[in-house]
Amino acid sequence: MSGREMEWRPDALPSGTEIGGWRVEGLHGRGTYGTVYRVRSVEPAEAGFFALKLAHFPLDPRFEREGELLSRIRHDHVPKLRERGWWRRPGGEPYPFLVMNWVEGVELYAWAAEGERTSRQMMRVLAQLARALEATHRADGLHRDVKGENVLVSPEGFATLLDLGAGTFTGARLVTRETLPPGTEPYRSPQALRFLWASYRDPRAHYAATEADDVYALGVTAYRAVTGRYPPPGTDLGRAVDPTRAPQPPLQPPSALATVCPELDLLILRMLADSPAERGSAAEVALELEGAAHSAGRKANASIAPRWHEVVSEKRARRGRRLRQRLILAGPWLGGAIGGAALTALTWWVVHPWEGLSQESQAVSTAAEEDESPVALGDTISLVPEALGARRAQPTGIGLEMPKRPFPGQSLPPCDRDIEVEIELTPGKKETRSCWVHVYASDEKCKVKGYEYRGGCYLPIYPSAKLPQSLKE
Repeated sequence: MSGREMEWRPDALPSGTEIGGWRVEGLHGRGTYGTVYRVRSVEPAEAGFFALKLAHFPLDPRFEREGELLSRIRHDHVPKLRERGWWRRPGGEPYPFLVMNWVEGVELYAWAAEGERTSRQMMRVLAQLARALEATHRADGLHRDVKGENVLVSPEGFATLLDLGAGTFTGARLVTRETLPPGTEPYRSPQALRFLWASYRDPRAHYAATEADDVYALGVTAYRAVTGRYPPPGTDLGRAVDPTRAPQPPLQPPSALATVCPELDLLILRMLADSPAERGSAAEVALELEGAAHSAGRKANASIAPRWHEVVSEKRARRGRRLRQRLILAGPWLGGAIGGAALTALTWWVVHPWEGLSQESQAVSTAAEEDESPVALGDTISLVPEALGARRAQPTGIGLEMPKRPFPGQSLPPCDRDIEVEIELTPGKKETRSCWVHVYASDEKCKVKGYEYRGGCYLPIYPSAKLPQSLKE
C-alpha cells in the first residue's frame, strides 16, 4: 500500500483532514466498524469539540441505522446527533459518518473503581442510564449493547449512554444474519441464550431482541460495576450440552461480594430476574432507582468495597497458586533433599492450603480460586524468570488477558473474514494485528483456554491444526 493510500485510510486520517464541514483534530478511538475522531466545525459558529464517527467500510448500512435511531432520540443522557453524511476518499467509494456532541468522562467501570463511590452515587448513575434506555425504547428503538464500556461518566456524576451502532428500531432492515443480534456475550439475557441453544440446528433462526434484554444488560452492567465481576450466565448452557456436568455457581447477590446498600442490592437482582416481566420496564427501573437514591438510609452513603472475606480468600488463593508453581519447579531438587515422603506431604499441603478452616471459609476460598482458574499446567509454570520478561496471562473478566503482540506462529492478516477476526493487540501498532476466532464458551472454560476481547471469548488462529500448549485439552 502506497503512502498516499495510507494517508486516506478511514481509520487513520491525519489531523487537518476535512470531512464535510468538520476538521479532524485528533484520533479518539477505534472500534470494529468505525473510528471516532475529535473534530471542530469549519464554520466559526459551532465552537468546541465534536465527535465524528467514520465507517471503516464503504456504504456500511449500520451507520444509516445508527444515525436514524440517534435522530429519533432526544435525551440529555444520549449524545445529540449533529449531522449525517458521506466522506469520499480520492478515487474511492463513499463512507458514511455521524457527528455528535462531544462527551467528557471516563468509562463506567473505571469511574466505579476510582475514589470511594457510594451506593447512592451508583443508583443515581444507573437511574440516568435507565432514563436513556427509556428514551430509546420510547423511540421504538433498542440499544442491544448496554455495557460499562459504552457509558461515560463525568466528574460530576453525569452519565451518557454511547455507541448505538448495534442498536435497531422498528422497521429497520436486518443487517446481520446470525442467530443472535449484535451484542456482548456476558450481557445476553436468559431468553437469548435459551433461544440460541434451542435453534442451533436452524441456520435461519434469528432472535428478536426486546426492551427486557436491554434492562437485563443494564443489570449485568450494574453487577459488574459494584462487584468487579460478571454474574453467572442467565442460562447454564454447559448443563444443557452435558447434563452430567456440574452446575454453574448460583447467582450471588451483590451484597455478598461488596458493601452495597439493601436498596441497590435488590434493584440489581430485579434487573437480573429470569422473567422479563419481573425486571420491569426501563422507566419503572429508573423510577425505583431515583426513589431509592433519594430515600435510602445511611448505608447508601458508605463506600462500595469488596467484602473483607473475599479479599482475604483471593490473597490466599493467589498465595496457594504461587506456592504450587514454586514447588513443582523445585520438585527435582526437593525430591533429593527432603525425600519422597516429605515431598508428598508438602505437595498435599500446598494443593490443599485451607485444611482446618471452617467449611464457610473453605467455600469462599474455593470460589475465589475457581474464579481465576489458571491455564493448562504447561503454561501456568513459567520456565523463564519474570525478571527476563516472562509474564503469565491473568484472567481479566471472562477470559485471559490479551497479549500485547501475536503469539509465535500465529496467523497474521489478511484474515479470513468469514470465520476470523482481525485484532490489533496494541492500539496504534499495526504490527500487532493478528487473526482470532470468536467462540461461545462458559466463563470457566474461557478463563482456562480463551482470551477476552470486548467482552467476548477468542482463540488465536494458527496456519496448521497444531495449537499451542495452552489451548490443548
